[in-house]
Amino acid sequence: MILYEHEGKNLFRSYGIKTPQSVLVSAREELAHIVWDIFPCVLKVQVLKGKRGLHSGIFFAENTEDLSQKGEMLFAQPFQGEQVCAILVEEKISILAEWYLSMTYSTRYFSPVLLFSFSGGNHVEEQRDIFETVIHPVRGFEEFRIRNFFLKCGVRGKDLLALVSLSRSLYTLFSEEDARLAEINPLVRLSEGEFRALDAKVILDDDSEYRHTWHYPSRTVMGRAPTPREQAVRVIDTGEFYYRGTAGKYIEFDGNIACLFSGGGASISMMDALEAVGGRAANYTEYSGNPPREKVYELAKIVFSKPNVKGIWIVGGVANFTHIGETMAGIADALRDVAPSVPIVVRRAGPFEEEGRSRMEQTAREKNLNLSWYGREVSMTDTAKILMDKISI
Repeated sequence: MILYEHEGKNLFRSYGIKTPQSVLVSAREELAHIVWDIFPCVLKVQVLKGKRGLHSGIFFAENTEDLSQKGEMLFAQPFQGEQVCAILVEEKISILAEWYLSMTYSTRYFSPVLLFSFSGGNHVEEQRDIFETVIHPVRGFEEFRIRNFFLKCGVRGKDLLALVSLSRSLYTLFSEEDARLAEINPLVRLSEGEFRALDAKVILDDDSEYRHTWHYPSRTVMGRAPTPREQAVRVIDTGEFYYRGTAGKYIEFDGNIACLFSGGGASISMMDALEAVGGRAANYTEYSGNPPREKVYELAKIVFSKPNVKGIWIVGGVANFTHIGETMAGIADALRDVAPSVPIVVRRAGPFEEEGRSRMEQTAREKNLNLSWYGREVSMTDTAKILMDKISI
């Protein structure tokens, strides 16, 4: 779960990490009643996307009237396609430098890592002077090692003491809250040994939710509440077959091509391939890890049930371990229930692919479906064009 900035800062403060004074405005109607007397101030849209400063998501206000007018502007329209859930009004502080500090998990070291840079703010991912140190997964935060790390980075004096303390707090938050990322960017230096977290990016591990009493409103990566279909998909990977594959990933868009992908990095690239030939995805979804027929059926039925779609695209690479016959049986069950009248293009290959193809084509004959099957002889991206050509006929 990705937290909004104000949620991340609340979490920071609970672990002793200082942030600027602020007040949250949850609706445009509240702008007329806001109690704020620290000027100049900063207005920041609360969205899950980054780069707000580069895309007119941050304004400065000099007085109450200015605050209200600019708040109206920020609430008036989505930010980069994402709904604005709130605005954070914050004191504008004088800073000497913008640094970077974060705690995340490294799949390279299989351990938490602490990242630090003297260059924070926008484009930090392009910086080459980012230092890192591994936190031992068993021994945990060892202060003398972290102190030596910052000494090697060139930090001295009160700044050294402050950063060690900040890092300890960040690590404690990271561990106790089961975070995947706890990032302060920028970490602003006010004076020697005095810092503030000017922004907060926190990502919590959804799989650990049962251990916590989180009360964050449900949200999607689109920065909005989940739709009924998105909510329905979330329960697919629970229950008796929770450990067998995954089929609970679904993000709804406003396009008209229902998409059903089978895992791996190719799923994301297929979205680009569809857009390149003029298609607009109605959703992003995928199944992976060889899920059983029942899971794939539940996912496919939800994907196919979205109204006003003009085509269905079922696509995946050449599988190594996925039972194509089993997964296609689940998809065929869903097609039998929904019986869509739109063109359906399938591209799949791998173990038991002939069994899968036979099931799908038999279902197409029974339900008079406009279905075309393609195997490894046709690329995944080519089938996007094939589908769009069928729709335009």
